[in-house]
Amino acid sequence: MKRATALLGSAVMVAATMLATIPAAANAAPLTHDQKLALVPPAVTAAGLRDDQLSLWYLDSTNTLHVGLTSYTPAEAAALTRKLGPSTIISQEDMSESAVGHAPKTSAVAQKLVTPSAAARTSGPTEGTPGSGGVSGGLTVGPYEPFLTVPTYPGGVRIIRDAGSEIVWCSTTSLWGGKMLTAGHCGKNGAAWKQGYYESDGTISSSGPAGAASKVHWEDSNPDVALLSGGNGWDTGIYISGDKGNVTFVHVAGAAVSAIGSSICTDGTTTGYICGGKVDIVNGCTSQTENGKVAHLCGMDSAYSATKILVRPGDSGGPVVTPPSGGKVVVAGDISGQEDGGHRVWYSNATRIKQILGVSVNVG
Repeated sequence: MKRATALLGSAVMVAATMLATIPAAANAAPLTHDQKLALVPPAVTAAGLRDDQLSLWYLDSTNTLHVGLTSYTPAEAAALTRKLGPSTIISQEDMSESAVGHAPKTSAVAQKLVTPSAAARTSGPTEGTPGSGGVSGGLTVGPYEPFLTVPTYPGGVRIIRDAGSEIVWCSTTSLWGGKMLTAGHCGKNGAAWKQGYYESDGTISSSGPAGAASKVHWEDSNPDVALLSGGNGWDTGIYISGDKGNVTFVHVAGAAVSAIGSSICTDGTTTGYICGGKVDIVNGCTSQTENGKVAHLCGMDSAYSATKILVRPGDSGGPVVTPPSGGKVVVAGDISGQEDGGHRVWYSNATRIKQILGVSVNVG
């Protein structure tokens, strides 16, 4: 992620000043974590940089502010540091990209990535058990799974919607306050989803409605979340899917934020179940692109693997969890975006999801 770093020393920046919004009085209350991060976007524009040059910003474990820019000159870095303080670390960083799946209906991508083979549609999972109400043998097996042929639908499954000239596909995380959690950028409020797959004749085969999007949050320094309600029935657990339909059902023990340096597993329905990402940013902010639009997202965590691809298009909304223990996982968040060819995953932070939605994960 990082390609070049500029730390402007205190000797050079002895006269540096903070933004006018920072309390100046000696007895002023210290800024909170979120207040410090909220200073960054206006500081960027006040320093003469464009908003679309801002790629990420976060506080590390020592409370040092890091600001990533897609490009900058030494003069721009100096101007920004004068606004944010001499200890600010400025680095060159790429923007993240959303992990939603888009494909024109007539494209080879749509045919290859979304349509399972005819034989796969009657197959069952190779391992695992159904959830609390799931039907055994209801999981279809193919290279980009899982699809479900019958309700109830757990987390970790694919959702598809018809978007006119293209299809859009995302993933689900788990029940959150009785509704299914997915990513906010996958579709606006009211967008209707199906649990199914795209057919070669241009239709979507559906085993039932997966509900309509509600409480969509994306942009405006929010986490990237939405809830699906009114579907054909949900399950409290999660299907974690390996290659070629090797699927295991796990129960949800709760939701919690991962610590820096801990290992997480991602479970998007394009990439499948992958473990080994190491958390390196907690409760930070990223600028994310989706269909040419740039959004500021905060309450986001990041994990990286040098050897494994953690996320691909279509994984948005899928679960980020702890490695299973005793058939249970702890949900750390939901997949949002990608960087470094999918070796870095950005995901909404479980605590911030609870704050913005007002409810928490369903245990079971």
